[in-house]
Amino acid sequence: MTTYRVHQVPPLDDEAVSEVWVREVTDRREREIHGVDALRQRDGTWPWQVDVWVMGCVRDVPLEAKLRLGIAAALRGVPGVSAVEEGDREFWIVRGDPEGVALVRAVATVVDALAEEVRVYLRSRPVD
Repeated sequence: MTTYRVHQVPPLDDEAVSEVWVREVTDRREREIHGVDALRQRDGTWPWQVDVWVMGCVRDVPLEAKLRLGIAAALRGVPGVSAVEEGDREFWIVRGDPEGVALVRAVATVVDALAEEVRVYLRSRPVD
């Protein structure tokens, strides 16, 4: 299994964002499965947003449910996290003061564990 580096990158001209942490996945197809990033807002009750790329592709149970439950549990397990909520189908919001790298790595563990199931699922879908 490939290990992807997690690193901090400068925010893109957004004064509201103070930190951005990304999982470096250079291959476009693999990024759809393994891509995870975390953005820290300068202000707000929910300072962190964690984006999970695979959730844009997986829309069927039971795989979708496995991913959702696993991602939420992984985020809750990160030191410094006090609450987690789904913000939309592809991102979660996090309250507390965790490290961005820890958030990305926690979610990466879940998507990596289910990556082969995701590949099988994506191959089984009709091409649009």
